[in-house]
Amino acid sequence: MLERSVPLREFAKDWLQTYAEFTPPGSTPEEWRQIEYILEILQPIRFWTLWMSKRRSVTIYRVFQVYQDIFDHLEMQISKLERKRMQWKVDIRERLLKAKSKAASYYGKTESPRGLLFSIGTCLNPYCKLNLV
Repeated sequence: MLERSVPLREFAKDWLQTYAEFTPPGSTPEEWRQIEYILEILQPIRFWTLWMSKRRSVTIYRVFQVYQDIFDHLEMQISKLERKRMQWKVDIRERLLKAKSKAASYYGKTESPRGLLFSIGTCLNPYCKLNLV
C-alpha cells in the first residue's frame, strides 16, 4: 500500500488543497520522507517474498540463500541506524530488530526434519552443490 501511495503524492497534495478537512496522516514532507525510507529498507525483503511466491518451479534450493540475504540486509540496516537519534529512526531500528528475531524464528524451522529437505535440495542443485556459504 505504501509503494502505491508515493506516486500519488502530488495528486493527493492538489486534492488536499481543495478538501483540507480530509487531510490524512502522511501528508507532510517529513512523513513522506519516512515512508520512502521505510520502502527503501523493505525493498529486498519485498523482492524475495514476491520472487518466491511467483515462481512455478522448484525453489527449495534457494531457501538458505534467501535467508542469508535477508539477515545480511537486516543487519546492515540495523548497523546504519545504530547511532541515529531521531525518534522515528530509532523506532525503525527497534522494529528491524524484531523483524530479525521473527526471521530467525522462521529460519529455526529449517533445522527440523523439514530442514533436511532444504539441505538435500540445496546439495542436489548442480549450481550450488556444497558451495553455499
